[in-house]
Order: sequence, then structure tokens, then C-alpha cells
Amino acid sequence: MHTKSRNVTQIPAVLKAAPAALGNSAKSHSPSRAERFQNQATARILLPKERVRYCFRSRSSSEDVSVWRSDQYQRAHYKGLKTCGSVWHCPVCAAKISERRRGELEAAMAVHKARGGEVLLLTLTNSHHRRHKLSDLLAGQTKDLTLFRGGKKAVALFSGMGVVGMVRAWEVTHGESGWHPHFHILVFLRAPLADLQGWRDCLARRWQNCCRSAGLPIPDLVHGCDLQDGGYAARYASKWGLSDEVTKGHTKKGRAGGKTPFDLLREVTETGDAAPAALFQEYAVCFK
Repeated sequence: MHTKSRNVTQIPAVLKAAPAALGNSAKSHSPSRAERFQNQATARILLPKERVRYCFRSRSSSEDVSVWRSDQYQRAHYKGLKTCGSVWHCPVCAAKISERRRGELEAAMAVHKARGGEVLLLTLTNSHHRRHKLSDLLAGQTKDLTLFRGGKKAVALFSGMGVVGMVRAWEVTHGESGWHPHFHILVFLRAPLADLQGWRDCLARRWQNCCRSAGLPIPDLVHGCDLQDGGYAARYASKWGLSDEVTKGHTKKGRAGGKTPFDLLREVTETGDAAPAALFQEYAVCFK
């Protein structure tokens, strides 16, 4: 996977005018909705060859563009405009798609628990530093996860845990130590685990071995693998919870100083700085 070189030296001056180009129309919406459209305008400038460039900017057919209002949700929307459907590049489409996915996952979790099952959140990552390229980390983690979930030892391990299915999401943030890609995996079990810590330790050791085989920096047993119990799901389900970790990782606010890709996009919109612009472009190429 290669990161395409882009000229970002002229971006700041252009972007400072991007929010103003929206005029007063954004002010009629809630702040979060206005922010999404402002950031979408920034993404169009940073990614001129991607589908986001025409999202809500071009007609989808020869019919006139119209505005429809939902009595049920008390919201208005355009009809007759093209949408890009990019959950990675477009803040507007990402909000709609990730919300729909969140609903589907919450419904699946509820049905599974009603049948006596359990849902855990498994988080996997590896050590990294500022000199690591995002493309190199992603290539290594792709191999790493394949090793982690494949082979006779993996089948025996997950069978012993009572795993019946998994849902994986790949999240990335950027901070003082550079890019930090990591996996959030919803693990559906037949029944709750009696020894959560013991199973976490088994998974952590296997993840370390897979990192070694994949040529990635090996994390310690504490930080490379985390396994959250079913109580975590119960406490946070109403506030996105597990389904948020899996469906909204690139759109939510970063934690502990780390910035999500859309945090970087917001920074470019607000400041016009070239550094976060280049980082967002690197992310956009790698995750497309």
C-alpha cells in the first residue's frame, strides 16, 4: 500500500475560505450538522479526486432538486442530489451510515443476550513510534490479525471460549507517538466467561506471538490486548457503547490526546494548517 504524495503547501490559504463559502445556510442547522457540512467542504478540497467532491453538490438525475421534510423525525433533507456514501472520507455520509450500523449491531447484541449469550469487546494493538508509516502499520496488522484468527490453535482457543461470531472494526488515531491503528472486535459468546482475566491473558500472549511473526513491534501483555466484559456493554450501550467502538471509531472525538481522522479534518477547517491536512490525506489514501 503506497501513500500518494500531495501538494499541501497551498491548502491553508484555500481552506480558510472554505467555511465562509457555505454562507449563512449552515447556521440554520444544529451546530453538529453545520460542522459536518463545513468539514465536508474541507474534505472536498483535500481529496479532489474522491467521490466526496460531488456529495450534495451535483444532481443525481435530470429532475429538479427538492427539499423533503420528515414528520416522524422532524428533519428536512434534499432529494435529487448525489451522495458519495464514503464512511471514511465524508463527514455527512459517515454520520448516516455509522448510525445505521450502530442500530443493526445493538439489535444483534440484544437478540444474542436474550438467548443467553454474551458480548465482549476485544481491543488489539501493537507498539509504534512517529517514524512508522501508516501504510506499513496497516499491512503488518492485516497479516497479524490473519495469524491471530487462523490455524488450529486459534480454532481451539476460540472454541474453548465459546465464540460463535465476531464483528471487527479498524480504528486509527494520531498522537505524540504517531499513527495508532488498532482493532475493536465484538466477540459473541454462547455464555459468559467464568475466568475473563485468564482468557484475556491467553489472547494477549497469542497476539504477542502473532505480532512477532508479522514483523510488528511487540506490545507488552498489558497494553497490546484488552478484553471488556458484558457489564461494559450494559453500561455503555445507551451511550453508543460497544457498537460505537465498532461503527464510529473514525468520527468520534479522540481520547488521551489522540486525534481521530475527523479530528484532524476539523482542525484543518478551523486553522487551515498544512500538517493535519497532510495527515488526513495519508489516512484517506490508506483506508480507502
